[in-house]
Amino acid sequence: MNKDPLASADPFDDELDDELSRRKSMAKLGLLPTVNASHAIEKSLKSRGYDPDFEELVLQLRRQVSEANKGNLNRSEACLVAQTHTLDNLFSALTSRAIANMNEGYGDAAERYLRLAFKAQQQCSNTIRALGELKKPKSLMITGQANIATNQQVNFKSSVGQENLQNKLFEGEHEQVDIRAKREPESGNSTVETVAAIDGAKDRRG
Repeated sequence: MNKDPLASADPFDDELDDELSRRKSMAKLGLLPTVNASHAIEKSLKSRGYDPDFEELVLQLRRQVSEANKGNLNRSEACLVAQTHTLDNLFSALTSRAIANMNEGYGDAAERYLRLAFKAQQQCSNTIRALGELKKPKSLMITGQANIATNQQVNFKSSVGQENLQNKLFEGEHEQVDIRAKREPESGNSTVETVAAIDGAKDRRG
């Protein structure tokens, strides 16, 4: 009697398949920028007393991403402008604290506040610069042509210099050959000849 193959099947196979499918879905969700950003925004809002809907956060971020992909950067411009004002306000607040500590005689604390204030100022300047580049992007085509022309010029100089160097080395080899051909026996050979004569004399006496 043949045994039914379904009888030996693991009853938990369907559950394992569902669990594996769920874990794969979680892995895909974990790599989505909109999902990761929504987690961070949700925690930030909750720390300030808000209770946002997570799925709605993801949906709103997806809409913003879709608009940016279409070339609509109004939301990005608004974000940079808002961050500029926030950083400027932070700079003013930190500077005020630095002055207050300085007047009270706390020089070390005043210095720390000033360093933080200058960092906020620098970030504010960078944000304004990024906003300007977003509004009026630089022309990449002209820069690329200039780079290509520069590379051609460098390569040309490099090839010419290498050719001249090879010519000089080639000429130098010919000069060395001519010098060796015209070279007369040096006085160093006389020492060998004298030793040979002495050894020869000894051999004759022997």
